[in-house]
Amino acid sequence: MSLAASFLLLLSASAFIYDQGAQNGQYEARIKQPQPIHAVLTFATHEPQTQTEHNDPYDPRRDCLYRAYLAATILGVFAALGGIYAIYKQTEATKQAAEATAQSAKETAKSAKAAEDSVRLQESALRSWVNIGDWKVWIVKKTSKLRIRFHVINPTELPVDLGTIKFGTEIMADAAQEGVVGVDGVLAPHNPYIVDAELEFDGKYIDMLTNSKPIVLAFECSIVFADIRQKQWEQIFKRFIIFDKHILDVTDLPDNMITPHVRDTGNQLRQYEAH
Repeated sequence: MSLAASFLLLLSASAFIYDQGAQNGQYEARIKQPQPIHAVLTFATHEPQTQTEHNDPYDPRRDCLYRAYLAATILGVFAALGGIYAIYKQTEATKQAAEATAQSAKETAKSAKAAEDSVRLQESALRSWVNIGDWKVWIVKKTSKLRIRFHVINPTELPVDLGTIKFGTEIMADAAQEGVVGVDGVLAPHNPYIVDAELEFDGKYIDMLTNSKPIVLAFECSIVFADIRQKQWEQIFKRFIIFDKHILDVTDLPDNMITPHVRDTGNQLRQYEAH
């Protein structure tokens, strides 16, 4: 209920009380008005009434007790209006405080989200990884060994410290071989490290190539490195390297090496735990 409506209601109640008090006062005055003795005996003596009645009506404006009561009622009305106004102001203050608290909570959550996004962005900017590519294969005819050359690439904008490069191979799901390359050096961005792997290559595979059968070599490589924060990582690559009889026409000169078909079968980056 608004303040205006409350004021009108209380004012109407005061007017009603005032009117009722006035009517009651007049009614009591009429009852308490003394009657002449001959008016009581008129019926018994059958004498006509000769004395004129004089009425003295009740005037509430001259009644000090009633005026005090009316003043107290009016003061009560204003006191009630003051209480309603105080409750209204308290409600408004509570509402504003709740809105301010909610806004502050939103601002705090927004600031926390911005800080979290900033940390994630910084972590993303400092994140490092490596890649392998630029594959070449050829056969060393003097030793009948298969040579594989590939690049370890740093595609980020931050240098990394290379540790060790381990690889394992299987030719046609047979003849598993392993190799380890100790680097212990800095791998700058876009400045690849070249790895050469020499594998035993049985004569039966030469026969397969001569008969136009492709050779499939399963290659798995583990590269350990440290990022700019000196956090150790291990990245594991899995590839299928496929080449055919054209490799037999290549001389031992690097300029004549062929590029095989390479299929990516796995790439996993994880935090390194030394065994």
